[in-house]
Amino acid sequence: MRGTVSAGVESGCTLLSTPGEQYLLLGADPAIAVAGAVVEVSGRADPGAMTTCQQGTPFHVTRTSRG
Repeated sequence: MRGTVSAGVESGCTLLSTPGEQYLLLGADPAIAVAGAVVEVSGRADPGAMTTCQQGTPFHVTRTSRG
């Protein structure tokens, strides 16, 4: 999936915005997934995952690359 990275309201939370959805990136490469960057990630959504970020659908990232 491809989108734009932004910082969450909670410290340490990274979000990926795609058309119509926002995902909480769990395990994304922090050197690539920086606020304002367009990235592509692979992995799986986990809507039932518990997080402290309280934003976006949790998404377990297995690959991060610049978009």
